[in-house]
Amino acid sequence: MKIIHIFTILILLLVTLCGLLLFHSANQEAAFYVAEGMVIMAIFFIILFYRLVLKPLKAIANGIGLLKSQDFSTHLRHVGQYEADNIIDTFNPLIDELRKRQIQQQEQNHLFNLIVEASPLAIIMVDGDNRITLCNSMASKIFREQVKSKKLNEIDNRLIKCLAALRLNEHEIVRLSDAEIYRCSRLAFIDNGYPHTFYTVEILTAEVASAERKAYERIIRLMAHEVNNTIGSVNATLDAIKLTFEGDDSANDAVTAIDACREHSSALSSFISRYAEVVKIPKPSLIPADINSVIDSSLILLDSICTKAGVTLRPQIATQPFIAEIDIPMIEQVMINIVKNAIESDGTTYIQISTDSRERTVTVTDNGEGISSDKATHLFSPFFTTKPSGQGLGLTLIRHILRNHNCRFSLTTSPSDNLTRFTINFPK
Repeated sequence: MKIIHIFTILILLLVTLCGLLLFHSANQEAAFYVAEGMVIMAIFFIILFYRLVLKPLKAIANGIGLLKSQDFSTHLRHVGQYEADNIIDTFNPLIDELRKRQIQQQEQNHLFNLIVEASPLAIIMVDGDNRITLCNSMASKIFREQVKSKKLNEIDNRLIKCLAALRLNEHEIVRLSDAEIYRCSRLAFIDNGYPHTFYTVEILTAEVASAERKAYERIIRLMAHEVNNTIGSVNATLDAIKLTFEGDDSANDAVTAIDACREHSSALSSFISRYAEVVKIPKPSLIPADINSVIDSSLILLDSICTKAGVTLRPQIATQPFIAEIDIPMIEQVMINIVKNAIESDGTTYIQISTDSRERTVTVTDNGEGISSDKATHLFSPFFTTKPSGQGLGLTLIRHILRNHNCRFSLTTSPSDNLTRFTINFPK
């Protein structure tokens, strides 16, 4: 029972008692005045009790209410009671310190949120049920969907699945079928005595691609220099030997052998030159162009390539144009390489080229044998190929050109229909 209720009952009892006392002393003048004086004294002590006990308790209760509501901007006034005023003098500085700490915490949280949002790292935080409670803008950009409030195992995203498989304080480099390279980490921090798990994803594509390019440029230049010098000497020697047999009908076999050697030397030179072409790719000369018109004008050449290989080409070009800043010859070369890559896939009988003006995408679909999950992560690595006679240059060239156009792209085989799709998304 609250003190105020007890105090109310006490007042009622005193009022009743005083009433009875006055009633019984009404016939006796002296007793009546004594009773009246006792009533006045009772009222005085009730008021004094209220001021010295109940009012300070009420002030303290108000202070507790302020603490519960986290209102640290209000002070308590003195109530004129020594002990209560000492408590209030202790409470008010405490409120000031709590308000100061609250402001500092709000400022720190605001700074933390700004840093998280501006971070080049994708950052997501999960609770004990692996439900995402924080997701910064970079994470939304990388995952290309809203993942906040979802559980990790409920999201159909290969990068998210890689994150979910990480152990605490583990780091892993992940390559995806869109040629992106990520460094994924699982970390934790302690707050209020409990560990909180968070994940970071760092895009390493540009750094790794630059390092790879510098490495294979040096290798290709060295190879081209040494091989071309050697081939030049060999060809000069072969030409000199061939001249010595001119007019000698008995040396036809030797001339045939020299021609065969010359042909193999030229093939080797051409082989090295194809590698050197990757190194010499110039920067694109970007101009506004309609992607649909560019692809439509390339269909004659693409159809002839498909017909020669016994593959049917099925174009589905959108009627509504979409304009992008592109280097037209480079984009045409990309389409040729994609189609050739699709033709070389075992079992391909048709290739479909479709465009979507609203989504700003170009998709090349084939019904070949497809790409296994273990090979998908290495598709755009330099010199990686799944074909016995391949050199691993086609997709490397495509990657370099599309990156220079700031395009997003992916090459995947859908498990639902077993069709392989190369999708290019052009920036707005």
